[in-house]
Amino acid sequence: MRRAWWLYALLLALALAAGLAGPDTVPDSPVPSAQNPGPRGVKLLRRWLEATGREVRLLDTTFELPATGTLVLAAPTGHGLSKKEVASVEAFVKGGGTLVYLRPRRSAAQSDLDAWLQLEAGPPLARDGAGDDLLGVSDAVTALPGVTRLRVLADDTVVSELPGALPVTEGKSLWWAKLGSGEVFIGAGADLAQASRLELDDNAAFWASLPAPLVFDELHQAPKAKPDLSANLIAALVQLAFCGLVFVLVFAPRLGPARPTPAEKHRSTLEYVQSMAALARQAGVEPELAELEVKRLKRVLDLTDYDVPVKAAGVKTPADFLALSRRCAELENQR
Repeated sequence: MRRAWWLYALLLALALAAGLAGPDTVPDSPVPSAQNPGPRGVKLLRRWLEATGREVRLLDTTFELPATGTLVLAAPTGHGLSKKEVASVEAFVKGGGTLVYLRPRRSAAQSDLDAWLQLEAGPPLARDGAGDDLLGVSDAVTALPGVTRLRVLADDTVVSELPGALPVTEGKSLWWAKLGSGEVFIGAGADLAQASRLELDDNAAFWASLPAPLVFDELHQAPKAKPDLSANLIAALVQLAFCGLVFVLVFAPRLGPARPTPAEKHRSTLEYVQSMAALARQAGVEPELAELEVKRLKRVLDLTDYDVPVKAAGVKTPADFLALSRRCAELENQR
């Protein structure tokens, strides 16, 4: 059991070392770019054309088309060609250039280009017995000299309503149309240009028959670059930030250091009594209180007005009321 674990660890280490050591190892990107060396990339086609002596260019900085040659749009889905760029492509073709437009499947990224060439998705290509999902199927060519079969995916095809457009394969996976002094080849997907099918059937022969230089559009394979912030926008943002800072400084509450929680101190009974005495003293109610005290004494001792030993008429000050209260208390205690 321990030997098996050692064997698995050794195989894993060898696989990791091979992955790190391989200089040409790249992720299998699905983007059909002329800089992608993966099986779905177009870099192998580009290198093969260069190795066979063909002039190859990349449109990776500006969309400047040559006077003649072949423009290759290999299913670009990064962003669409603008109306101005479509007009320049049309002028290039009518001036004698060749356009190879491999239309993206299930993507409306090139809506302006599709509208110009009047394209829509066609029925799926029928599978043959030798085809599979990776290498695709063979589609017989009917109108291209030196090319008999093309290897494409068994997926949706394309249909062109452009006047004079003709399918050049039995399965209608590739179309041809004459525009002015130039011509247009229209296919579905980047199947013809991808590395996984370049050596199958006559795919390489098709690319070898195109006029040079071959120019690959790389600008529209990636998302459109965002424009830099203008000076006016930056100035407006700075002004807005300054106004926000002034607003905060003017209207925000001032927060000082934290204060200790005040200790809660309850009042004593004596303080309440003193407060009530002070209120009574200020109110000057001693005569009324004296009358009430005398009435209470009469009720407690059951005396008449003539028998009461204290009188309320002489009480004028708090001292008089205090003396009266003491006298009443003494009489109650003597009972």
